[in-house]
Amino acid sequence: MKNILATSLLLTGFIAITAQAGNVVVQGGTMTVTHIHTLKVTNTGSRYVTGNVTLHAGVRVGSTCNYKIQRAAGAYTVNPNTISNLYLDGDALASAIGRDYSCMDLIFQTDKQTFHDTFWLYSDSMGYYNSSPNADDVSVN
Repeated sequence: MKNILATSLLLTGFIAITAQAGNVVVQGGTMTVTHIHTLKVTNTGSRYVTGNVTLHAGVRVGSTCNYKIQRAAGAYTVNPNTISNLYLDGDALASAIGRDYSCMDLIFQTDKQTFHDTFWLYSDSMGYYNSSPNADDVSVN
């Protein structure tokens, strides 16, 4: 399911249209009631690492994702030798992009590394309520 696309990442909350996604991604603290996906970012180095998050949403076709839209979700800084959780908010995501998408690539791009977190999205008439897998982790330095 991992598609190779060069771009950025999304949390708490695409190629045809690009716009700001607002508070779709929330860093640290406690997760929201409507959080549907978590990206755990571990900084193993001795410097602050800032990553830009971009979301690519699309429609599932078999075992692949046909990406339709892209949303910038902001920049997030991870302190040296710490773990930071980025939470994707299902309600905020539905408000930002609508409920018509069934897959996503959340991209976390630093000055040295690019990480793709690809997952399926599940929605109903109220919004997004889950993802599969619902968590992933990456190490930056």
